[in-house]
Formats: sequence, structure tokens, C-alpha cells
Amino acid sequence: MDYGYGWQLQQDAEYGKIVSHGGSWPGFSAALIRYIDRNALIVYMSNAPETPEVEQSIILALENILFGKPFELPVRVELPTFIQVPAERLTAYAGTYALDNGVRIYVRTEGEMAYLQVEGQNRFPLQAISETEFRIRGVPGVVRFEGNKAAPETLVIVQGQELVALRTETEC
Repeated sequence: MDYGYGWQLQQDAEYGKIVSHGGSWPGFSAALIRYIDRNALIVYMSNAPETPEVEQSIILALENILFGKPFELPVRVELPTFIQVPAERLTAYAGTYALDNGVRIYVRTEGEMAYLQVEGQNRFPLQAISETEFRIRGVPGVVRFEGNKAAPETLVIVQGQELVALRTETEC
């Protein structure tokens, strides 16, 4: 898949040229998929709290409906129950972490909320599943803090694979 002027560009054997763009932010998600050679378009917009996997299954069902193929109705997955982690505990996670390739990941806190930001990308709220594991709101994945309870040395991002980042500094 190629990328140009903010659009994902794809040549599909069955549908021809496809131009698309999608995104999400806490509270909503959207996708626009234009099938150039078929003169067809899907516009997906949602403010329902779905997992990214459910949203992808909705978009696939829409594509199958659009092109007269059999489809399955997406199955709604129960979202995890979130817990409130005390602000002083969240503060222990705040700091800068680095991946092997040098990319930095920042964890910051504001009151009783923690945020994760990969260098050069948007920041995302973290929702606690346990005292050490957090769902990245709006992104398919979780973050886990490992090591010393007072100041964890490792941040692990799980998104199909595990990306391990080591702490390089604590937040002042």
C-alpha cells in the first residue's frame, strides 16, 4: 500500500484502484474508502465505543454489502472494565521511554489521567485495566509497565507484537 497527499493508495485485484483514509480520536472514529474503478464509496463514522477489530469487521461487512457479496454482521465485543488508578500511582509511570530504534515514547499525567505519546504522533489517553496495564483509547493495543513498582523501568506496547521501551528519564 502506498501513501500520497494524506491518502492510502491501493491497487486491488478484485476492486481496482482504492483511495482511503481513516482515523480516530477519543470519542469517535471514521473511514472513507473510495473504489475509483467501481465508482463506489464507503463513509464510516462512529461515536460508539467499539474496539478497532469490531470497526474493521463493520467496514468489511459494508464492503460486502456494497458489492453484493455475502456478509456477516459484526459481533460486538464487551469492552474491558476500567479501574481508577490513584494519581500518585500514575505519577510513577510518567517519564520518557525509548525503543531500540531510538524512538521516544512519552508518558505524562494530568491529575488522575495518564497519556501516551509516541514521538511525532498524537497523544492518547490511557485507560486502566489493572494497576499496571492500560488500554490505549482509540488505538488497538495495550500498554504494560514492568519492573520496579516505584518507578517501572520498562513500558511494553502490545499491538499484535510486543514493542519494549526502556525508561530513559522520569518526569520532573
